[in-house]
Amino acid sequence: MGYFIQGSIKYGLFELLKPRYTALIASSLYAPSLGALDGGGGHVAVLLLAGVSAELVASIFLCPLEAARIQSVQRQQQETSSCSSSPSFSSPSPPLALPFEPFAGLAAILAKQVPYTAAQLTTYEVATTALYARSPLLLLSSSSTSSSSSSSPLLFLVSSAACASLAAVVSSLLSQPGDSILSEVNRRKSESVKNRGGDNNNNYYYYSDDGDDDDEGYGGDGDGDKEERNGLLSVAASLGFRGLFRGTQARLVQMLAIVVVQLLVYDSIKAFVGLPVTGAQ
Repeated sequence: MGYFIQGSIKYGLFELLKPRYTALIASSLYAPSLGALDGGGGHVAVLLLAGVSAELVASIFLCPLEAARIQSVQRQQQETSSCSSSPSFSSPSPPLALPFEPFAGLAAILAKQVPYTAAQLTTYEVATTALYARSPLLLLSSSSTSSSSSSSPLLFLVSSAACASLAAVVSSLLSQPGDSILSEVNRRKSESVKNRGGDNNNNYYYYSDDGDDDDEGYGGDGDGDKEERNGLLSVAASLGFRGLFRGTQARLVQMLAIVVVQLLVYDSIKAFVGLPVTGAQ
């Protein structure tokens, strides 16, 4: 449910913000240096701004929902571990108190999601715009009622899928460092829990409030945001360049399937509600 809400906000805000940022940039002093807003550098700047802004808002909504889900999983795992590790003649030990920090992992989520969304939506729109400008008949084939014998809905679908595949590759590569950082943070937090007394079954993401250095800056004090950012930088430095791109090929295969489906559904919904498909403006 959390990612459904996030996706709805992300794609909806992206469509709402594009014309507003276009008008804002067109009236700014930087418009001549950015280039044309209907396909040049200015258009790319609008798409990037809209994508970043949409994901920032969407991730803010996602973060507390994910924190609530993770805390629920933690409690279930603790209860299961406590019952299985206690002798039958003794009562199970009570689970550890799990602090609910709805925005404790926001910086790590943003490090992954913002490049992913901005690259995905920008690449897809730029690619489809360029394709349809060179082959206008493809837009005729987007309608199943088109009477053109030289085009078909299948041709439009294949063209859109090709552009979506390009968007998947670009967004996957640009968000790979953030994904590696987030995975490493999760791994360290899991080890941190076990080092504080958890057993081998307590392998879960944990939002710590003890503020020690081993928790990579996810403490619960007033400087938590600053410590979290410093923790992410420390994780990135420890991984190194090769570590940040570890697992790229496997993730790329996964992202190809996910992003292509997402963008085709996104275009289908736009067509259903009467909006032009991406790239047809």
